[in-house]
Amino acid sequence: MNYEKIKRIIRTVFIVTGAAAIIGETFFEKKNYYIQSTGIVLLMMGLFMITTTVKSKTNSESDIYLEEEEE
Repeated sequence: MNYEKIKRIIRTVFIVTGAAAIIGETFFEKKNYYIQSTGIVLLMMGLFMITTTVKSKTNSESDIYLEEEEE
């Protein structure tokens, strides 16, 4: 299998599982805070994994900033 496809599946599973755990626990009268905490951690891990793979749309030219500092 393709490594990127596996990573995409893992990210999706983390987000869906975390969201389901958080939403599911809000409907019960007796709250299980361990499940809510685990849901938040999984959701945030999935979102973090997505944001680290997103590329910037702007081209940053660091040479301009370095030249200004040297002067």
